[in-house]
Amino acid sequence: MKSIKSLLVLALASLMAVSCFKDPVKTPTEFVEFDPAVFAKELNKSYSDFYNKYNQYVTYADNYSGMIILASKVEIEGQEYQMNLFAIRDNYESLDKIIVQPVSNDNAEFFWDYYTLNADKLGFGQFINAKYYTNEAKGYCSSLEQTRSLVSLTGVGKIITAPAFDYVPGEVTLLTMLEGSYFGLILQDNWFTADYDVMYRWLGAQFSGLCSAYFTLGIEDDTNKTMLFDSSKDLLGNRFQVLVESTSDNIDSITATLLGIFSKAYYKLGDSETNLGTGAEAASYLAANGRPAEGEVIVVFNKETTVITISMSADRMTVNLSAKKA
Repeated sequence: MKSIKSLLVLALASLMAVSCFKDPVKTPTEFVEFDPAVFAKELNKSYSDFYNKYNQYVTYADNYSGMIILASKVEIEGQEYQMNLFAIRDNYESLDKIIVQPVSNDNAEFFWDYYTLNADKLGFGQFINAKYYTNEAKGYCSSLEQTRSLVSLTGVGKIITAPAFDYVPGEVTLLTMLEGSYFGLILQDNWFTADYDVMYRWLGAQFSGLCSAYFTLGIEDDTNKTMLFDSSKDLLGNRFQVLVESTSDNIDSITATLLGIFSKAYYKLGDSETNLGTGAEAASYLAANGRPAEGEVIVVFNKETTVITISMSADRMTVNLSAKKA
């Protein structure tokens, strides 16, 4: 198993990044109660507004790397425990994820047991899956009971795992993450933001690095060296599936599939249109004939109130999004 000092390394590029913009570490005098239902509503809202709203609890802030730490607390069976609440900014000045970790790392097993044994009672939502790494294997558990059994069998200090729950159905995932002597609760979107400028820079990068960076979000297939982001949104809110592939340990292919209901596919030359059948038949036409020297191949999908039109000519491909006509 790869050496990871903290589960937060999987979620943050650098926990304590050096920056001239950071506030000094402050001794907490007030603690905000961590209520996942309250903080789940803060995701995707303004990062700076979050800072101002919870400023009295801030013990550390680094506006350069985009991280705030709040003094927080939880109550378990009448006992109060101090927590660090990490609020992480995304590339678009919004709140990307929230990670809550006990101040003391001496009781990871206690927190693991409490939150996993009481997941239903605490309203965490439907169990999705649990990714795990051990010295001998990595994969997914299909139930919380199976995950807990694996942790018991392997030993708390010898496994990384992150049971995921559909906390706000279709919107927010809650994870109970265990890594050695570290435990944390994570709130994050249940989708990956498909930013093409970002994904372009993945090409040639190490596949294993991507797996670590998106441990809590991507669906990893180590045998085939792929990672699937089953639910993705671009910056306009359109839904995709994104598949990342590598032939060795370097990423060499990224496929973003726009999700919608197929409408029609045709070849257009001037005012003339030739029906190409289904989307698969249109793809077969292009595979057999190549891009048209003249005219263009057009495939149309419908999605809710939007018409998605993909056009391919000899030297360009365009994706047009337009509102459906009443």
